[in-house]
Amino acid sequence: MKCRIDPSLCEGHHRCSGLYPDLFEVGQDNKARVKFGEVPEDFEIDAQSAANSCPAGAIVIEY
Repeated sequence: MKCRIDPSLCEGHHRCSGLYPDLFEVGQDNKARVKFGEVPEDFEIDAQSAANSCPAGAIVIEY
């Protein structure tokens, strides 16, 4: 599974990095970034939960 942030949609709420700091970080542009290109299997449920909780819908999951 791959996870990415659509920078045109990210509004900098930081909900993803607050809930799942092992997966997401905040860049210098104040937008979220995914720490992994390929999400480790142990974090797949967290990545999907983060996508579901993003108020801007900026987290994209690709299978």
